[in-house]
Amino acid sequence: MKQTFKILSLVAFCILTILGCANRGSGPQGGPKDITPPQLLKCTPENGATNVSSNKIQLTFDEIVLVQSTFEKVIISPPQTSMAIIKAAGHKVNVELQDTLKPNTTYTIDFTTAIVDNNERNELDGFTFSFATGDFIDTLKLSGTIVDAETLNPIPNLIVGIHSNLNDTAFTSIPFDRITKTDDKGNFTISNIKEGVYHIFALSDIGNNYYFDIPTEQIAFDDSIYTPICTTEIVYDTISHYAIIDSVNNIVDSTQLIIDSITTNYNHIYTPNDIVLFAFTEKNTRQYLSKSERKEPYKLTLEFGTSCDTLPILKPLNIADSIFTYLLQTSTNRDTLTYWLTDTLAWRQDTLQIETTYQKQDDSIYWQTDTISFIYRAPKANKSKKKKDTEKENATQYHPIKTNTSTSFDVYAPINITFELPTSLTPNDTTKYLLQEKVDTNWVDLDTEIIKEDSMGLFYKIRHEWKPATEYQLIIDSALFTSFVGNVTKKDAFKIKTKSLEEYSVLIFELTNFTGKEVIQILNKDDKVIRQQPAIEAKTKFEYIKPDTYYARLFIDENGNGIWDTGKYNEKIQPEKVYYFPYDIELRAFWDVEEIWDINELPILEQKPQELIKTGNKK
Repeated sequence: MKQTFKILSLVAFCILTILGCANRGSGPQGGPKDITPPQLLKCTPENGATNVSSNKIQLTFDEIVLVQSTFEKVIISPPQTSMAIIKAAGHKVNVELQDTLKPNTTYTIDFTTAIVDNNERNELDGFTFSFATGDFIDTLKLSGTIVDAETLNPIPNLIVGIHSNLNDTAFTSIPFDRITKTDDKGNFTISNIKEGVYHIFALSDIGNNYYFDIPTEQIAFDDSIYTPICTTEIVYDTISHYAIIDSVNNIVDSTQLIIDSITTNYNHIYTPNDIVLFAFTEKNTRQYLSKSERKEPYKLTLEFGTSCDTLPILKPLNIADSIFTYLLQTSTNRDTLTYWLTDTLAWRQDTLQIETTYQKQDDSIYWQTDTISFIYRAPKANKSKKKKDTEKENATQYHPIKTNTSTSFDVYAPINITFELPTSLTPNDTTKYLLQEKVDTNWVDLDTEIIKEDSMGLFYKIRHEWKPATEYQLIIDSALFTSFVGNVTKKDAFKIKTKSLEEYSVLIFELTNFTGKEVIQILNKDDKVIRQQPAIEAKTKFEYIKPDTYYARLFIDENGNGIWDTGKYNEKIQPEKVYYFPYDIELRAFWDVEEIWDINELPILEQKPQELIKTGNKK
């Protein structure tokens, strides 16, 4: 019996031991997670100190701290030409300014979220340290918002600066007096400003010099002169005390009101606090060769910084001049030039050495000569393709044709015919193509014409007034089109069936502030333009729109070119103004929707629907 008891005791002990080991996680876990940011204990010199002459600052915290991303997060004002040294050492953060301190100046070091504790990386959000080299701290402020001029999206992490020098060249030649950066919502506040008058600017500052000297920098400016001021508002609060006291002034019942008192509070209001700046990137006017490539053996491309008013001169170095023949294609704004080589002997060269002389512009215009190696690397052959198929394909050598025809064709769309190579149309031979409409069971020939849309013959169109819910066919005979290397198109037929009107919606905008300069854009849920047309009169109608949810914006087309234009600082030209219709628009099939649009009904920052806004923490 004793032996049995010993065995049972041993078994019980083992079971309890195993359970204890398996359940270790249920024991003490070291307390709740630390979510408290580090607390500042001491500053040397003190925060807000005056008559400071040392360029070294030491901050002491209640725990071990780190300083993260100092270049991106720490903002020092006035801006420093030499980067400050900022290091964490245990409980301390040491700052050493490398620039010589300016007399009678307030310095501000905004750490934003750079300081974190060592264990959980809890951020000390919004900590700012200030000191003055003079007798007092400057306390005035300017605040506002920066948005993208074209989309009205807030722009984060953009430098905002002020100049007391009101000369127009200050922005392009000397650093700002004081700076800050925009937050995720595009908001900014410039603090510790001296009394005076200022111009305000925004800058992406690619050059890290705090002035605008690189054409691709994003900027914003305002011709207004701002005078920061502080006004004090007195607010009186009434405090009610509830109590019943006995004969010796002891409180015996606090449910009864017997005492009222008035307190005085002072609110400091810093203005202006509603500045709105519209950021943009200037259209490049400096000329340079930005890219050269040869994606196909017969195609050379040169891309330039801006329009080529004077065409470059090309001279072949490793092939004879007689075989360096080409067709020249220019883009709409003449900044991209495509050379289509017409001699197959030139195609066979893996590398074409071309001496290229072109006009270049920095501060002046001059001729630049570069030797460019245009290299073509053929794609690897498809080993899975049968030899007979390849031979058959090479023997045919038809010139491929692409169209946008479909059995769900939009009634407002033209037929687009596109080619990958420059192409010519057989002239004056309408027997080689037919556009036909199906009437009952018969095909009826229509009078139509194929129109060449570009100089190279890469794009052709057929325009026709289509009937809704009707069948058509386009019949193309062989050799109607010929590529610049001699290949022809084969005989083909393309079926078309137009949509019915019941599949469309109509959207009408009536502009209450119509001037004739408005261009209205219909947007999808991704803020992308799907339709655009100028407002010829107060009512603008968009027909044949697919039912869905849409948005709208318009811009004031000041120069009448039909496109939104950016600004130009040297000429003091602001980007063209943009307005958003403040609501989404739901279109249903076979419905007409009419909206009255007053572009001044809401402030500009309240116009864009929230679901379209892309902020700094959204991609």
